[in-house]
Amino acid sequence: MRMKYLTHITLTSCLLVLGAVTVFAQTPTPQTSDSKVTPTWQVEQDIDISVFKSLINVPSFTVTIPTVVEFPIDGNNFSSKSAIVKDSTGEFFHVYTTSKTEEVNSPTITVSTPETGLVGTLYDKNNSTEYEFPFEEGNTNRAYITISTPFMDQDITSSEIRLQLSQNATPPRTVALKAQTEKGGEYKTVIAEKTLQGTTIRFPETTAKNFILELGLTQPLRLREVTLSAEKTIKRTYFLRFLAQPAEQYTVYIDADRSYGSLNKPSPQLQSDRDVFTLQESGYMPSQSNPAYIPADRDGDGIPDSRDNCPNIENPEQADVNFNNVGDECDDFDKDGVMNKNDNCPNDPNRNQRDTDFDGIGDECDVEESRFTEQNPWIPWFAMGIAVCVLVGLLFLSIRGGGLHLKTEEDTEANGEGEGAQEIEEREA
Repeated sequence: MRMKYLTHITLTSCLLVLGAVTVFAQTPTPQTSDSKVTPTWQVEQDIDISVFKSLINVPSFTVTIPTVVEFPIDGNNFSSKSAIVKDSTGEFFHVYTTSKTEEVNSPTITVSTPETGLVGTLYDKNNSTEYEFPFEEGNTNRAYITISTPFMDQDITSSEIRLQLSQNATPPRTVALKAQTEKGGEYKTVIAEKTLQGTTIRFPETTAKNFILELGLTQPLRLREVTLSAEKTIKRTYFLRFLAQPAEQYTVYIDADRSYGSLNKPSPQLQSDRDVFTLQESGYMPSQSNPAYIPADRDGDGIPDSRDNCPNIENPEQADVNFNNVGDECDDFDKDGVMNKNDNCPNDPNRNQRDTDFDGIGDECDVEESRFTEQNPWIPWFAMGIAVCVLVGLLFLSIRGGGLHLKTEEDTEANGEGEGAQEIEEREA
């Protein structure tokens, strides 16, 4: 009876251990969720006005038949020229954006620095005035000069900048040049930093709103004039056009920061300049902020795209260890062409992403010795289960062997006592 009881205990213990091994050995599959936000226009309506930053309430006008109307806007204040128009009934219509350009000769150029703002002495055509840039001994010194026009609707076209140094002044050691092609847009490199030869800076002809000149200094810099070889500037005026109906009021939504949907109706021919009625001959049609605007957030991490250092990958922490304005999640530290988030060796170049043992760590940075064990993570658990079974079995055998030994001694004593009694009885007889 005791032996059967111990056998049941042993079998039950082994089954429990093997069951636990099976549960723990199963590697859970990571659950991924789609963090992309579905645009509201795909869910609720054809047009989503929350994507537009600004709106224009078009003043009342009178037409007796359907007429193409247009009005000028301050295009420099809008990062996107996409627009849609809505009438008083709430119906949406197509808008066409066009522009007209004209050359303005002898442009007025202004020069400014981060320290003092506008520096008139650098463009007053007076060689007796000068400006000295801040300089600290023992530090890396740089001078920054912004070249622009006082008219934000004008572009500058140039290919040469000339520096006129003060007497006995040391020329800058290096030069770099960037240009801003659209108001509020990013600055693009025109000249990567290089050693400056002389005081004339030549570069490919570039049209821009602003230029930023960066000069590396080894000695204090004193300048008399900064001259830009701008023979002309381009004045560009933007217009919005749409087909207006008699006795209707219109609101134009403009400057979308993402897709606003699709307008399922034919678009009228708005490109032709014929029979176009201009609502405002001079000045810009005033705009205002759209109260329904919701900033774009493509990855749904709560950070608007305009401030998100990884606009396409969810990273609410905005970690950026190297301060390059690119979030760690979408950066490529090892420059192997694979983004950190998808790189199985983010610090070691491995374009092929080879991972022999399929442990999520690329061979280039995998320091584990036993790849067989990594490929079969259940092996350690199975070994532990066998060990437990062996220990339980040994315990069982030990208990069972001890019981048999005690039983043999008792039987021997009983048999001895019986044989002695029988001998006494025989003698007495």
